[in-house]
Amino acid sequence: MKILSFAPGKVILFGEHFVVYQKKGLVAAIEPYNKCVLTFKKSKDYSFKYKSDQGFFFVVNKTKTSEHFLAKFYLRLLEDFQELKKFSIFFEIKKSWPIKGVGNSSAIAACFFLSIMKMLNKKVSKQKLLYYVQESDKIAHGRPSGIDANAITFGNMLEFQKNKKPKIFSFSLKKGYEFILVSTSKKDKKISSTKKQIETFAKNLNPAML
Repeated sequence: MKILSFAPGKVILFGEHFVVYQKKGLVAAIEPYNKCVLTFKKSKDYSFKYKSDQGFFFVVNKTKTSEHFLAKFYLRLLEDFQELKKFSIFFEIKKSWPIKGVGNSSAIAACFFLSIMKMLNKKVSKQKLLYYVQESDKIAHGRPSGIDANAITFGNMLEFQKNKKPKIFSFSLKKGYEFILVSTSKKDKKISSTKKQIETFAKNLNPAML
């Protein structure tokens, strides 16, 4: 049996790196949607196979594992949902954003979790989805602010502030207007540490700049 799932990408319009310091940020869920398919069958032993649209593949079972964040997230779900151990599953990413920084890990985690819950015939609230997507992001990124998980879970446009309920509002461009997302693909050791740049900026900030 197959379960099809979709989740949007995200773009942070303002405050991308300052949200980790509990400052406000503005984020929007964007198309095209990530598309995933979960195929499953009953099994005596648990098994999880994963394949991405970019050629990445791994297997998790009693003898094999992977360092991929989704493999670790799957093992976490095995702990929380024991009935998952009775299934052999294959999760495939059919279509995803080809660039980084648009919330792919959160979107894939959302698709995966929702598909698993559908397979187990369990209802999922927005808060439950948010919790597990954020848990997956912790595995993938360490200490995420939560802005990606909130954007993927609630959609639309959000005013986000860490540890606070996001303000959700709808937004659409007027006819004839387009929003262009550009990746410079620039890699430079000088810009590799966002944390250091923020600290440098904070040290040089003075009242005249506010």
